[in-house]
Formats: sequence, C-alpha cells, structure tokens
Amino acid sequence: MGKLVARTNPMKLNFKTITFVCNHSRLGGDNISMLEVIQGLKQFGIQSTVILPERGLVEKKLNQLEINYRIIDNKIKKNTNKVQMFITLFKYLHTILKFKTDILHSNDIHCNKYVGWAARILNKSTVCHIRFKVDYLQAQYYLTPMPDHIIFNSQFMRDEFIKHSQIERKNRSSVIYDPIRSENYFKPEFRTFIREKWNAKEKFVIGIIGNICKAKGHYEFIKIVKILNRSFDDFLFVIIGEDISEDKVHMDTIMNLITSYGVKDNIIFNGIEEDIAKVLSGLDLMVFPSHFESFGRVVIEALLAKVPVVASRVGGLQEILKINPAARLVTLENIQGFVDEIIELRRLIEKTDKQIGSKGRKKVLEQFSFDFAIQDLVRCYQKITIKTPWKRSNG
Repeated sequence: MGKLVARTNPMKLNFKTITFVCNHSRLGGDNISMLEVIQGLKQFGIQSTVILPERGLVEKKLNQLEINYRIIDNKIKKNTNKVQMFITLFKYLHTILKFKTDILHSNDIHCNKYVGWAARILNKSTVCHIRFKVDYLQAQYYLTPMPDHIIFNSQFMRDEFIKHSQIERKNRSSVIYDPIRSENYFKPEFRTFIREKWNAKEKFVIGIIGNICKAKGHYEFIKIVKILNRSFDDFLFVIIGEDISEDKVHMDTIMNLITSYGVKDNIIFNGIEEDIAKVLSGLDLMVFPSHFESFGRVVIEALLAKVPVVASRVGGLQEILKINPAARLVTLENIQGFVDEIIELRRLIEKTDKQIGSKGRKKVLEQFSFDFAIQDLVRCYQKITIKTPWKRSNG
C-alpha cells in the first residue's frame, strides 16, 4: 500500500502523539485494529504509544513495530481499594507525561475509567472506542469523566449504545469502521503448507475463528458439524482459537459435544494463529454463528482472503455483509439453515461460480477503505484538539 492520500487539502495537525489504552493484551479484533491504526497514523507523521494491562501477544507485536508501551494493570476488581486505584492513576499520569501524550484513545470502553481521570488532571484530549454493548449503569461508570469524542465501529453499535445507555453525543461521536489493511489477508502461497499440516489435501475445509466460547457460536458450530457429518465424508472442520476462560469450561463443553456426537475424527483444533492470513489460506469456507458482534472484523478478513462466509444474522454482521455475494446470513437458531447455506456455497465454489471468493473480496474493497478510515480518525483527533479540553462544557 502506498502513502495515504488525503481526501482534502493537507492540514496542519495540532497533535503529535496518541496513546492507546487497551483492556487486554490478546490479539482480538479490537487490538488488531489498533495495531493497524498505529501503522496508518505513522504515515501522517503521528507517533503512537500504548498502555497495556498485561503481557501477551500484543506486546510482541508492539516490539516488532518498535512502538513504546508500558504495562499497567488497569482492571478494577472487587477487592481493589482506593489506595491501589490511586497508585494506578499515578502510574497513568507518569506514563502520559513520559510519552508526551497529546490525545488518549481508549481502545475499549472498559478501560476508559483511568483514562478519563488522568486526562482531566493533565488537561488532555480523549477518545473512547465503543465496541461492546453496555447498560446504563456501566456507561455512566466508564464514561465518567465523559470523553471528548466517542467512536463506534458500526452504525448498529451506535444505535445499541444510545438505546441501552441513554447517552447520546450527536456532535461528539462518529461511526468509523475498523481499518483493515487488505493486502495483509490474501496469502494463497501458504495454502499448500497449511492444508498439509491439517492433512486436508482432498478435503473441503470449514473453519470457525475466535475465542472458544458460547458467545462466538462454537456450540452451534458443533451442531452444524454433526448434521453435515451424516451426509458427507469429505468435510474437515477446523477450530481456530482457544478458550481464554480461567476454568476452561467452554472447551470442556465443546469436547463433551464432540464426543457425544461422534465427530472427533472430523475436527482439528488449530489453536491461536498470530498471522490469521495463513490459516485463512487453508479454508474453503468460514462459518461464524456468533451471538453478538458490534462489527465482525474476522468475517471481513475471511472475505479479503477470498473465503466465503456463512454468518449469523446479528448485530453489525447484518450491516457489513448484507450485500456481499460471498456471504450468507442465517438466523442464529436455524442450524439447518446454516447447513443448507454451507452446502449451497460449496456447490457454487466447486461447480457454478468458482470466482465467488474473488467477487466477495472485490465487494469488501469497495465497501471498506483503510485509507479513508485512517483519515477519518485523524480528522476526529484534529477536531478535539482545536480547543483546550475541559475548558468547554462536558455535556
């Protein structure tokens, strides 16, 4: 990808450094988006720094990108007392001053509390990204003090937030789709290697990607496997991700379902993959029966890899997939509907429309522009630094 070209005349920026604050250090869609934003901002001459709550794969990526970061445990637990909270806030203040931060960007509403108070004390501008549904009390808690600007990663998420939180910021909120660098997700050169690793040379490979849990639809996925396994003997199902819960209860449930359905020989657990494009190259189709998605970045990544998708008709997935020729939406409870769409897409891929994956990628490229998303973020940052924060109304 070449250097970003602004939509309008270049503007003189009022800021130099953005500090992103994360709620976790896993390579989930929120943090992957942040890492890609950091690379996009660099082309505008904007420096990024990061505050992480723990060690993890994000730390490794930041080291590779040579991005300054600090680890501060910002999670407020039941046994967190006022002294501990003060110490954490002091660490934030020290880090922000050390980084010479101009704008603080909470990458998730759940890590916005310390950001808000630190920004107020140091007179810094703030942005909060809303990626998860919260109720009224949660919104009031995490958004006090109120950020200068709120970013939603889909129109659906904005509507949900307003409905459940009863907080509306018409003039201080934006809908900006997660920036996705399209060239990072189509890597057909890995297909042979990955499929040999899975022993899937003659198989039709269907994958599910995400943290193993009920909310991401893994229980429904196993039910889909059970039905397909009755009629086909050349399907292979790959589960990409891991159970991040402390007691691994989701993995236990999945294994019990696999055993009771007798489909153990048809399922592979790949685990977490840092370069998701590699495993996407080995898939023929992706199934994503998620219970809730504010955006659904992983389905866009699959389509960019020319992998057709069957997903649940929920949340932001309806917004981003409704007109893509390589995507099908099914009501979550309709397991047979998922099966029917999988069989139909396989027929299209193998016989009727072998270019359906290419058509899906083309549509994504038309809908989602990495360059425009980064430019919209820069405009958002510029807008909130025109006036000194906290000297205006916080209403």
